[in-house]
Amino acid sequence: MKPKTASKTKPKLPARKTQSTRFENETALKKVCPLSASMKAIGGQWKIILLWYIHLGCDRFAALQKAVPGGISDKILYEQLGELQAYGLVEKKKDLSYRLTKSGKAITPHLVALNQWSAEHGKGAWL
Repeated sequence: MKPKTASKTKPKLPARKTQSTRFENETALKKVCPLSASMKAIGGQWKIILLWYIHLGCDRFAALQKAVPGGISDKILYEQLGELQAYGLVEKKKDLSYRLTKSGKAITPHLVALNQWSAEHGKGAWL
């Protein structure tokens, strides 16, 4: 049996309907607010948490699944990691581990700051 290896092709984001009002609103927002592109890349329920745990050293699919508070399904974890790869924040190595790219590492000081803010003003830090 041949061992699994990481795919050499970069995951692609799902196709979008370009005629929708939502797409038009996102396009207009990108022109006036560069932050919207960042929020698209790291927004949602799981991406920041996954970036945080990859930063802390959880580099395997199963380790990430166990690390996420409350759990995350295989399907959602796979999709979220694929989107992080498509945005160039995470890469999947040949040994099937995940690591932050240069762009992903550039976000980590901001994640640390968010974690500190959460500890002081939110309902507690992520750890």
